[in-house]
This record gives sequence, structure tokens and C-alpha cells, in this order.
Amino acid sequence: MMKGEIAHKDFFEWHMPWWERHQKGEINALWLHYEDMIEDLPAAVRKIANFMGKEDMSDEVVASIADQSTLDSMKKNPKADCKWLPGSKHATEGHSMHLRKGGKGNWKDYFTEEQNKIFDEYMHKHLDGSGLEFDFGN
Repeated sequence: MMKGEIAHKDFFEWHMPWWERHQKGEINALWLHYEDMIEDLPAAVRKIANFMGKEDMSDEVVASIADQSTLDSMKKNPKADCKWLPGSKHATEGHSMHLRKGGKGNWKDYFTEEQNKIFDEYMHKHLDGSGLEFDFGN
């Protein structure tokens, strides 16, 4: 990613122009972080509903949506896995699930300390001064 050797745009190259336009009020966008949903899924559902103009959504409906949006619930739904998508690497390369274990800070299971240091430097290079912040569950 940091060498630009990826099939799709770099995360920051893709997101920062949208963030900047959002900050200037040029677009109406909802910025929602995965970690915020992990912390309080019903509040995230309510935030999405409010953004969509559904401020009157009942607590029961919010709770139902939140329940159906948990990782455990989605893992039970075959349509939530990418295996059914034609050409999906998850269907063609023997990957068991598109949905992993979820949670905050799981990067620690994959990054070495050196990789984390490199990514932190890369992230700060792109985010410092932007007002966009992430909670990686450090």
C-alpha cells in the first residue's frame, strides 16, 4: 500500500478528498467509524437513521437493526459473506469467510511492532492537521 503497489487506490488517496469536501460543507456525508460501532452499535444505528432523516425511529426498531448488524448475526447470513459473488477471491481461493472476528485492535494480531511503527508514520503523514482521527484500539 505504502509503495503504491495496490490494485485500488490508497486508503488516504481515496478518503481524504471526500473528507476535505465534507469539512468544507461541499458534500453531505456521514463519517462513521467501525470502532464507534463496536463501542455502541445502537447509537451508530441511531446516528445513521438521523442522518437519513428517520429521527422518529423507535427504540425497538433501532435495537432490531443493531441486533441484525452484529458480526455474529451477519456470519449466520450467507448473503453477508462474499462467497456468492461471482469472481470473489473468497469464493475462488478457498477463503472460509469474508467476515473475520471483528473487534478493536485486531491489527495487533497481524502487524509486527516494526510494521506498526511504519504504518503510524504513514498515517500521521496523511492525517495530521486534517481533523480526521481514528481509534485503532491501541
